[in-house]
Amino acid sequence: MNDQQIETRVGIEGVYGPYEAKLNPSKLWNGWVSPRFTLDTVRQLAKDTQEIAERDGFDCLETVHVIEGRADSPNSVHVIDGGTDSKGNPRQVIVHVRWPLMDESAERAVNIFGVRPGVHVEPTEPSGEGEPRAVVLCVDWPLWRGEDNGADQVTDVVEPDGEGRYMIGAWKWVWRIAWWWCACGQDNDWHVTDCESCDLTRDAQPQKSA
Repeated sequence: MNDQQIETRVGIEGVYGPYEAKLNPSKLWNGWVSPRFTLDTVRQLAKDTQEIAERDGFDCLETVHVIEGRADSPNSVHVIDGGTDSKGNPRQVIVHVRWPLMDESAERAVNIFGVRPGVHVEPTEPSGEGEPRAVVLCVDWPLWRGEDNGADQVTDVVEPDGEGRYMIGAWKWVWRIAWWWCACGQDNDWHVTDCESCDLTRDAQPQKSA
């Protein structure tokens, strides 16, 4: 099986990116790639998804969330807001994290709950001085159907792989490899550093004068 990984940039045209990523270009889902991101990149992607959701509404996309803690943090509770449902009730995902279990698996350490209308949940922030830990979540708000398909059904906990990278939107989002334009007019995939039509490299492109 071909598992050749490349360093490149990816994006979703007109929406997200480009972001630095690693991926296997031969493993495609309906023609789209499935990138793996560092935690720093996931933090930026989380910020971008949440800003778009706040601007355009939560019914149009998934949001990404990074919850930070420490290996010795006590249990913490986090509230992720997702606007309101069709009846005007607030949509909230409640995330309970048992930080000492994160070294075993995020799946075991994290519990997802919904909240009934009119019930207030008070968040509690993690503390501690141990090694940093992070929980990465994707919440698919368009799939929210209240009690029939609520918080736990629309929220995925994304585990890091052996390199500490996270597959966000793998086999689901329409990620494509970003490209760069050469001065000769040729467009090249980002990881192709030498133009395929001339002798110029990606880093040696002529700079436009101010």
